[in-house]
Amino acid sequence: MDLEETRPTNNQLLDGLAYQQHALEASVAASNQNFHDQIDNIKQKQQHLEAKLDSRFDSLSSLIHKMDARLDSLPVQSRSDLHSAALNLSICPHPHKHNTQEIA
Repeated sequence: MDLEETRPTNNQLLDGLAYQQHALEASVAASNQNFHDQIDNIKQKQQHLEAKLDSRFDSLSSLIHKMDARLDSLPVQSRSDLHSAALNLSICPHPHKHNTQEIA
């Protein structure tokens, strides 16, 4: 068999290899595109979750500031006022009937 006789077979083999290479390249390109689409989708979800988290943090911060403002506006008795109030309390069941007898 000479070179001229094998040429058509070799050309067919080369055409088959070229087709397989093209199919493989197309498959790799499609896989890469799918991979990049998934990455973009993950990034969008991450950005959405970060925005949601930022919003909730801002809401929580706002509520904390409102609570602080309310607490600041509440009157707070001073320590001496609380001490005086405690001294005025009686542990006797009848505060007007104190036992004044000394125990011997």
